[in-house]
Amino acid sequence: MRILLLPALALVLAGCATATAMHGPDGREMQAIECHGAALSPASCYKKAGEVCGARGYDILGRDGEAIPMATGYAQTNAYQGMMIQQSGMVIYRTLYVRCKDGAP
Repeated sequence: MRILLLPALALVLAGCATATAMHGPDGREMQAIECHGAALSPASCYKKAGEVCGARGYDILGRDGEAIPMATGYAQTNAYQGMMIQQSGMVIYRTLYVRCKDGAP
């Protein structure tokens, strides 16, 4: 049962892109669009940026990301048998920094 819960939990946690408003080094407002997880492609970051900025469009200020290998496992043994379960994969982090353009398109 535990084996099935881990992948399901990972899919739930990696489900959507998020946007956070912040101020850039020049003091102007910008957005950090995060689309972490293997279930999301970089295109989901651009889609979210389009949703946040709408028809005004946006300028890309920067990108950040990394893929970190991970593995988990456990062993269970008794006097008659032994069993080891191991899962591996990648934890993916992506962030797109954008500034919405001013005015109408």
